[in-house]
Amino acid sequence: MPMRPSWIKSALGQFALAAIVIGAFLAIWILYVPSARPWLEKAGIADMLGLPPAQAAEADGGGGRGFGGGGSAKVVAAEVGTGTLNDRITAIGDGRALRSVSVRAEANGRITDIGFRAGEQVEEGTVIFRLDDQAEAIALDRARLVLADAQEDADRVGAQEELAVISDRSEIQIDFRVPERLLAKLRPGMPIEAEPLALPGEKIAGEIVAIDNMVDRNSRTVRLLAQLHNDGDRLRDGMSLSVTLAFTGDPYPTVDPLAVQWSSEGAFVWVVRDGKAARVPVDIRQRNAGAVLVEGALQPGEMVVIEGVQTLRPGAEVAVQGEAAAMEATAVPARKS
Repeated sequence: MPMRPSWIKSALGQFALAAIVIGAFLAIWILYVPSARPWLEKAGIADMLGLPPAQAAEADGGGGRGFGGGGSAKVVAAEVGTGTLNDRITAIGDGRALRSVSVRAEANGRITDIGFRAGEQVEEGTVIFRLDDQAEAIALDRARLVLADAQEDADRVGAQEELAVISDRSEIQIDFRVPERLLAKLRPGMPIEAEPLALPGEKIAGEIVAIDNMVDRNSRTVRLLAQLHNDGDRLRDGMSLSVTLAFTGDPYPTVDPLAVQWSSEGAFVWVVRDGKAARVPVDIRQRNAGAVLVEGALQPGEMVVIEGVQTLRPGAEVAVQGEAAAMEATAVPARKS
């Protein structure tokens, strides 16, 4: 028999070694990577290798799966709740007194008496200014008036000249604007929360008292007037306040953040229905610290998987572990499509 060239023997040895390495890598991949077997089944390779279905693989004590045995996939699930979508908006408005009036002189004259101090509160009926009413005496004593001309320039006012501003600060009105998209949700009496920029952290409750009947064409906003009590006289006319309005939105199912999974088609969750896994597509509406508001074919009380999702397939049998197993037994029946 003719001898094979040495390079053929070397090549055959390298091929054999490569086959052994590939086979060992494939075996390790199938044994220790949970997603390997579903991929092989999808590609049609699992039947060629004689592998059992993924859901029939036996779970070991640490949650891993081997080739032998069968049983349900062990998962941890949480109950679907109900939440409300919140829409909050913050705006800056100018505070102003509930009522104010400017005091003006009806005639020319000299002020002889001021009945208040700056910033002092005044009551109804209080005389705050007194003009000189001694016209006859002035007419008789012209010489004294000529001498006092230079002095009369001080405290002298003209007709309709503003002398003081009296403000009723028992309540403060806030004038602010919000986007026109909120117009359908606004109504008089709606509660607001105001925070004076000069008093950080101070929250004051109030309500909307008026809504403008026109939308500004340039800014696409609508003007609102709110009112709040000025307890302790802490607020002043002209103060800037941050106004917050809270809108109650539509209710949506809530799920644990760990339950939300992603694929090329978008977000979805695994729901336990009749002891089997069902994949339900969802749209995320709002993320909160402890729950996610979603829109999808979910009902409050159903169980969604939060641990053990790696080996699940639609229709795979699952066993809910821990306290969630008892909750799953009393869960609301799935909505039929």
